[in-house]
Amino acid sequence: MFRKILFFLLIAGAVVLIYFSYNKYEEVKAPVSEGFHAIPGNACFILESRQAKNVWKKLSETNIMWADLLGTEFFGKLNLFGNRIDSVLSSESGAYEMMNNHSVFISVHKNTSGSFDFLYTFSLPDLSKEDVVDAVILKACGNSEVAKREYDDAEIKNAKFIQTENLFYYTIHKGIFSGSFSGILIEDAIRQLNSGVPVTNDKSLSKVLGTAGEKSEANLYINYKNMPEYLQTFLNPAAKKNISFFSDFAGWSELDISLKPNALLMNGYTFASDSLHQYLGIFGKQKPQQIEITDVIPANTSTMLFFGVSSFKSFHRDYKFWLDSKNQLTNYNATVDAVNKKNKIDVEEELLSLIDNEFALVITEPGETYYASNSFGVFRSNRIAEAVKKLNSLSDSI
Repeated sequence: MFRKILFFLLIAGAVVLIYFSYNKYEEVKAPVSEGFHAIPGNACFILESRQAKNVWKKLSETNIMWADLLGTEFFGKLNLFGNRIDSVLSSESGAYEMMNNHSVFISVHKNTSGSFDFLYTFSLPDLSKEDVVDAVILKACGNSEVAKREYDDAEIKNAKFIQTENLFYYTIHKGIFSGSFSGILIEDAIRQLNSGVPVTNDKSLSKVLGTAGEKSEANLYINYKNMPEYLQTFLNPAAKKNISFFSDFAGWSELDISLKPNALLMNGYTFASDSLHQYLGIFGKQKPQQIEITDVIPANTSTMLFFGVSSFKSFHRDYKFWLDSKNQLTNYNATVDAVNKKNKIDVEEELLSLIDNEFALVITEPGETYYASNSFGVFRSNRIAEAVKKLNSLSDSI
C-alpha cells in the first residue's frame, strides 16, 4: 500500500511539475504587444525602423544632410540620444540581434518645461529577453546600482550611463521595452499600455499605417494635431500664434524614408478627415496634375510650395467653405476688401480667374536672412496675353 501511495505521489508531482513548466514556457514564448502600443498619444513624430542598427549607422555616419542638421537643438538632442542608445546596444553581444524583424520606435513628445523628450520602444521577441536587457543596461552604467520603483503594476528602473549626467529610465511592461531620459515619459508609456487603447486606434493613423512600406529603411509618422505644440519650442512669441493652422492641416502622415549619402528621400501618404474639416480635405475633389511649373522657375530655387488642381474655381470655392468652417472667412473677406480698395481692383474676379491648374510659392536662395525680396508667386494660365496685361496694369497702379 505504501508503495502505491508513493507511486501516486510521484506521478502527481510529475504532472504538477510538467503543468507549471509548460505554463512558464507559454508565458515566456507568448506573443508580446507591439512597441507602437506603448507610445503615448501626445507624440508629434514617430520614427519606425526594422533595420535600426544599419539605419542609424547610415544616417549618423554617412549622410551629409544629417551633419548639417546637427547644429539645431532638436537634431542635436536626437543625435545625442541615438548615439547613447546605439553605444549601449553595441556593448553587449546579442542586444541588437533581439531586435531582428522587430520594429524599433523613437517618438518625440513635448515636456512640461516647454522642450521635448524622446521615447525609445520596441517589443521583445519573448519574455526571456528581459535578462538580456537588464545585462545591457547594467554594463552600460559600469555595473553600478540600478534603482527600482513600482508604478501602476510595472517596475521602473533608472541608471546613469558611463560619461553621462542624466539618468536613463526604462521599463519592460507587457513585453515592451520603453526607455527615455525622462522618467515622466516612462510613466506615460506605462499608463498608455495599461489603458488598452493604443494610439493606433486613431482612425487617421490606422489609415496611413496601411500604406507604410515594409521594405523601407525607416517610416516617419507625423501627428498634425500636436504639431503646433512641438513647433512652439523653436519659435519666438510673435510667431507662435501663426502655427495653430497645422492642427487643422490633416490627421497623420506616413513617409517612407530612403537614405543616400547626399540626400534624404521621403515619399508617403497623408490622411485628412472630412468630418473634422481638415485643410487637405479641400483637395478631395481635385485630380493630380503633372508638375510642369519647374520648367520656368529659377535655377537657384531653394524652396517651392506647389499646388496642382484640376479646377481652380472649385478649389477656391471649397477653400472659402473651409475658412467658414473655421470661423476665418470674415478675416479673409476683410483682407480681400482691403486689397481691392487699395489697388482699385476686384482681385478675385480679375486675378484669381486667370489661374489655371498649377500655382506655387517659390523662394530663391537669399543673399541675406530677409526672404521677402526672394519670394515669388508663380501660376499657369491659359490666358497669357490677358494675364500679362492685367498684371502690368496692376504693377503700374501700385
